[in-house]
Amino acid sequence: KAEDLDRIFKLRKNEIKVTVATGRTFSSALPYIRRLNIDIPVITCNGAEIIHLETKEVLFEKRIPKEAFREAVLTAQNSNLEPLFYVDSLHGAPCIFKKTDKIMAFLNREGLTDFTVYSCNKAMDTMLPPIKLQIVGNSRNLKVYKDNLYSLVRDINMVMTKSNYLEILPQNTSKGSAARFICNLLNIPLKNTLSFGDSSNDEELLLDCGIGVR
Repeated sequence: KAEDLDRIFKLRKNEIKVTVATGRTFSSALPYIRRLNIDIPVITCNGAEIIHLETKEVLFEKRIPKEAFREAVLTAQNSNLEPLFYVDSLHGAPCIFKKTDKIMAFLNREGLTDFTVYSCNKAMDTMLPPIKLQIVGNSRNLKVYKDNLYSLVRDINMVMTKSNYLEILPQNTSKGSAARFICNLLNIPLKNTLSFGDSSNDEELLLDCGIGVR
């Protein structure tokens, strides 16, 4: 909202550092980040990447282990759920396995016009492991899938970003852990930070910062 941006710019004038923590990839979030005139690193992919805005340097990155990725994809497909994944947050479009109605509807809702189709074998055997894996489906099936996958795979983290979207991330990855990384980088005490969030993927960020506002 325009009034929210005005408040942020006023904070900037008072020498308060402001950044963004988003579940989006860097390329997807860039138009919004530009509007805020941010000059410190930004948190993308729910904390799996931290990127310097101007130099495009990746300061921090974690990827889902290949075996965990394989298990998560196969379990999703066996559960009538649709997986898509991101290998390159800086420039990359989402990667999909099939152009199904669910996947295309998701891409249209998110305004994602570019995507790449890969075979399962190529994605799992020859490509870099993904930064994040997104599962699209109805909320009931996603909850069952989430509980089932946690019983099969340990080295991941899962968050519901919307009722019909589940994101799978590397273990110990969150917006909160990424905020700690940036604070250490800039020598800012975590107790002197303020965070805002309104979704389940903001929980650790709100808890870890000095003040969390929902």
